Amino acid sequence: MNGEPRRRFRHSWWIAFAVVLIVLAATLTGRRTFTGLPSDSALVQSFDPTMDTAFFPVLLKGTLNDTAARALVYWNPAEGELYLNASNVRQPDAGFQLELWALVDGQFASIGTFDPPLQELKKMKTSPHAAAFAITIEPAGGREVPSLETMQVIGSVTGKRK
Repeated sequence: MNGEPRRRFRHSWWIAFAVVLIVLAATLTGRRTFTGLPSDSALVQSFDPTMDTAFFPVLLKGTLNDTAARALVYWNPAEGELYLNASNVRQPDAGFQLELWALVDGQFASIGTFDPPLQELKKMKTSPHAAAFAITIEPAGGREVPSLETMQVIGSVTGKRK
């Protein structure tokens, strides 16, 4: 009987230690795993195309103008949706914007202009028949045809289209 209270105390200490570790881990990761609530960022951004299997990524790699540049398009041709991550494309000079293009039937079609840096995904219009996507630097407001000599990134659509 002498050893029983001591064993309970030691067992209680381990339980308290485990609870503190769980709370600390949840606090450091920003998750509320023990309550089942989503994180604050998940509440702000309720849609994530990276987790939706209807979207597939198209990597746009840098051209000779900027070999380190990268962009990523999440494209759902069946629903006509496109999200752009262009956080690794350089900022153009004053009076210029970046313009996203889709290559459709051998011709470039403008998807729209945007100003970097994009810290979040940007929803853009799209074409259901694109063979590639590219980003060029254009005068503010965009152009009807791309300035190919200012192309920053380009990427071919590969994989299964829905």
